[in-house]
Amino acid sequence: MSVRVALGALCLVVSLSCVGEEELAVGGDVLEQLRLNGLGAEPGVATPFRIEDCLELENCFGNNASSAYLLFSVPPAPEQGELEEGVVIGSLPGVTGDMSPRFLLRQDEAIVLVGRLPPEVRYFSFAPYLFDRVVGGERVTVFASLGDALNVSTINTAGGEVFGESSVVILSAHAPTESRVREGLVAQGVDPRSINSLVLDSSRLRLGLNVDADDTFLVLGRVSLFADASEGEAYLEEMPWSVYRVTPKAERAVEPLPVPARRSRGTGTDESGYEEALEALDLAIRESYADASISDVGIASATVVQTFLDPDSCIAQNRDCRGDVSDTTYAAGPLGVTMGTDELLFPSEPEALFVAYGVNHEASGKATYANVVLNNQARFAGVVAFDSRSMVGSAHRYLPEHPQRDALFAVHFRRDCSLDAHPCVEVPRAFPGVSDEESLFFVFRAYLESATGVGPAAAEVLAERVLMVRP
Repeated sequence: MSVRVALGALCLVVSLSCVGEEELAVGGDVLEQLRLNGLGAEPGVATPFRIEDCLELENCFGNNASSAYLLFSVPPAPEQGELEEGVVIGSLPGVTGDMSPRFLLRQDEAIVLVGRLPPEVRYFSFAPYLFDRVVGGERVTVFASLGDALNVSTINTAGGEVFGESSVVILSAHAPTESRVREGLVAQGVDPRSINSLVLDSSRLRLGLNVDADDTFLVLGRVSLFADASEGEAYLEEMPWSVYRVTPKAERAVEPLPVPARRSRGTGTDESGYEEALEALDLAIRESYADASISDVGIASATVVQTFLDPDSCIAQNRDCRGDVSDTTYAAGPLGVTMGTDELLFPSEPEALFVAYGVNHEASGKATYANVVLNNQARFAGVVAFDSRSMVGSAHRYLPEHPQRDALFAVHFRRDCSLDAHPCVEVPRAFPGVSDEESLFFVFRAYLESATGVGPAAAEVLAERVLMVRP
């Protein structure tokens, strides 16, 4: 039986208006099964989050401009107090009352997502986060991942295919609750092969409903680079996911789920074979602007950035990990700008440009896709991007004869790309863009090495570079 049947049953019991009720063909329903096991469930809302939704936010958490995001909002537990607002995530369509994608969680509760995976994309994932925690009486944003994501390579479905298939995700720390949720889903007819777990480590988290002391959590979906843009937009508009907060009727003793170890990064194969080609590209770009003023924009390598975005360190030190995900390796810079201690402004001359260049990590075999994102520092928002679908051939202008030129990329960021025949990304002044007075920075991402199911090892990819060119 499809997951849509389970969705229909849930809708009937909780009096939701929901497509799929006519598909019910067997007796019983999920909520009744859960109740037989001493559980109850309250429905939430699944919503998309796009770059346009950052407009009203002070902080967009360094979003990837190549991705849309999926947020899953749930109601608070009946016995919890009012959770202070903390960092604003934004006004989400369809999210009413006191529902929020940021939630407290009792140690025996679960969050259950039931729905359909996206149509063909380069990448999607679902990842659990510690969003904020109380430090010195105040909530501090941590936004650190709590384990590996379920991604396009690792998520379970009934038939092994992923795009457009039904799937279930259970977030919990409690073994008996997760087991009872699985039993209820299977009894309703959900194929057990389509059920996935995101496990919370209760030993290092403050699980509970004390608004003055306990951690808040969030489940974040990422969807990047639809093969068919119109199909992708239709999927985001439909948002074929239901979300439920599942709570034992009587609180149960702590019985933690086994916490899986994170998958190891790295294959032993690196990009050192492209070093000479990258140096040749660097020289060719500099020579082509010999009559201009050239400034290096300092980009911190992935090896450096991983020391700042290590989730275990972020949790231990109560600092912001900015929504890291283990499927990605990051390089970024200038570091002073990303940390808010310096600034980099777009040059005022119409002919001025930034040139970003490096190894195309997809072409080198180290990533499923890669991109460079120009970010608005004031909003901490990624506003425009150039991804590996367009990187092949982009270095030909500078290295027309080099045998490895198709494994490299070079892209211009300008105010007016009509001035440029080279691959170019236009940067508007109005949001989503960067005004003349707002500082900017660059982030490079390499997503999902197919051999490991996580991001590539930082030491196995070559760092990208950026030059600012002024007439």
